[in-house]
Amino acid sequence: MSKLAKSSPLLIMLIMLAGCSRSPVEVIKEPLEIETRYIEDAPDRSAIPLGEDEEAITKWKFGCRADIDFDITSKEIIDPDYLVSIKVKGVAIRLDAPVTIWVSKESSPDTLKHERAHALICSRVYKNADSIAREAARTVIGKSYQASGKTLESACKVAVDRAAEQVCELYHLKAVESINRVSEVFDGLEQHDMGKTPEQMVDTAFSQYVDITEKRPEKRKEN
Repeated sequence: MSKLAKSSPLLIMLIMLAGCSRSPVEVIKEPLEIETRYIEDAPDRSAIPLGEDEEAITKWKFGCRADIDFDITSKEIIDPDYLVSIKVKGVAIRLDAPVTIWVSKESSPDTLKHERAHALICSRVYKNADSIAREAARTVIGKSYQASGKTLESACKVAVDRAAEQVCELYHLKAVESINRVSEVFDGLEQHDMGKTPEQMVDTAFSQYVDITEKRPEKRKEN
């Protein structure tokens, strides 16, 4: 007859603490919001970035706010300023993605389908936004930033802002750049393959974008 080993109170406590440990990176992702608005109803039409030959446009904005948790590793007064060094130990990122489709009330159904396809591209990229944001946040975990200011608080704020800006820049570089490039591929496809649905062409655009991205390192080696 086998016997069950008894766990010590200390072991149980260690297991509980391990289970409750928090990740240094937290991502809060708001749902993507798509709004269709008519150009004729805009209070200021000059604010809509439409070209002379355009009757519709889709505008997207991937919002990123990074709150930094840190330790002050050093501080000194270099009259009249404070000089501080901080070490990042945690990042909490809040993401949002408002998408606005601007069309004319006289736009054709094909035009509206085209713009909705661009919104679909945004939606598909945003599905992976949390992992992109986590990857960006991990690049600053454990890093040190130095800054100066008139007060200790202001010096810390400058250092924290630098870390936060770095996180959001990396996030935008990958997320927004993907949307821009896939949209370019999609626009090219639409001119040559009108037999497919917008959804099918979006699938093809993503596939071709991945192929182009994967071939870039090979081209660099050849050069």
